[in-house]
Amino acid sequence: MTFLDILAYIFNLALLGYITYLIKNKVKAYQLGPYFIPGLVVKVIAGIGVGLVYKYYYLQGDTFSFYQEAVNLANIGYQRPLDYVKILLINEVPQEFAELLSLKYQPRAFFIAKLVSIVNLFTYNNYWLSGIYFSFFSYLGMWYLANMLASKFEQTKYYAAIAFLFFPSVVFWSSGIIKESVVMACLCFIVGFSIPYLTISQKIPYPRIILMALFLWILLKLKYYYVGVLIPVMAANLIVAYLRFNFKFVQRNYYTHLGSWLVVFVLILLFATTIHPNLKGSNFLDSMVATHNEIYEKSDPEDLIAYRKLDPTVSSVLANMPPAIYSGLYRPGLWDASNVFQYWVGFENLILMILTIGALFRLFTNKRFPHKILIFSMVTYILILASFMALSSPNFGTLVRYKIAFLPFFIYLITINNPLVDGAINMIRPKFKAE
Repeated sequence: MTFLDILAYIFNLALLGYITYLIKNKVKAYQLGPYFIPGLVVKVIAGIGVGLVYKYYYLQGDTFSFYQEAVNLANIGYQRPLDYVKILLINEVPQEFAELLSLKYQPRAFFIAKLVSIVNLFTYNNYWLSGIYFSFFSYLGMWYLANMLASKFEQTKYYAAIAFLFFPSVVFWSSGIIKESVVMACLCFIVGFSIPYLTISQKIPYPRIILMALFLWILLKLKYYYVGVLIPVMAANLIVAYLRFNFKFVQRNYYTHLGSWLVVFVLILLFATTIHPNLKGSNFLDSMVATHNEIYEKSDPEDLIAYRKLDPTVSSVLANMPPAIYSGLYRPGLWDASNVFQYWVGFENLILMILTIGALFRLFTNKRFPHKILIFSMVTYILILASFMALSSPNFGTLVRYKIAFLPFFIYLITINNPLVDGAINMIRPKFKAE
């Protein structure tokens, strides 16, 4: 370790510690304020764990591809700042650097590498420090959303903390230098920004609109299909909330709200198909099946989800939808497991199956979560992503990582007022007995 490496550790850890201290003092009175530091510690450890797993277990992976590309970009930044800025903003790569940047023809991978390179400029190309920054950013978004849910629906605060801050797979696969760290931060900030305006009649401030647009743009760059689901769900919620506060015909009852939500959702869903060529009509099915086939051919037989004659037609997709939803929510199971990580996830999925059984009987009558339209919209978001993620990613390892986009929302819904969860909370921390 060189003197500059030591300085990088001292500077960055001191900076992160100071930022954490400022945030902790600001949020200590919030609903989830007491969980901020414990959750952050778990998140940072998970980010380091991601790097160790890829380095010593998988022996390779996207995280190191992104990092190495980022090192090359950061070195360009140190030597040729103007060229570096051009690469960041307009992808203009000077010929002499073309061979160094192997990901430049993979837009999503190159985009995340550029984000990592910006952090690398401050960490002196230190993988572990850069990973901590990504974990920190991811944690801020997820804590913010969990706290917004806890603030608006106070009796669900423990469940929000479990789902977004402490559930093992959620924490692990949204940490470190991977796409999901950035994706989850952006997604959670967007949802968190919108929640207050579902229950009060007020315009969203322009600074929040600008931030939401920025985070949507980043999501579009990294996971455009998430945006294709998120925009219709969130926009339908906000529009129907506005209608409910301003028009009497929408104020009548739950079924009027639901009908309005479905109409708005379908209209915006049609609009969302225009944001990326792969979301348009048959292009979407062609792209999904092509991705499925590519992953299927590269995967080991014991790591695969098998579907019946999946082809890019509506009838084939609908026929395979039930097993896809089941796989997206509950697989790999313990009976599918062939390695230690699959056993870990299989045990989690077994717990989720048990919790779901209880949740089905009281979700929409739950007094701790009275906003039924928000419940319905979460269920819609979860089922759409669960099914299409499982159809396009039939490899267990890939699916476990991709499902992070909906997994915390699913956990949140099935743990609310669940007697098994309440019993565990009371056993661990008696004073946290749910009201």
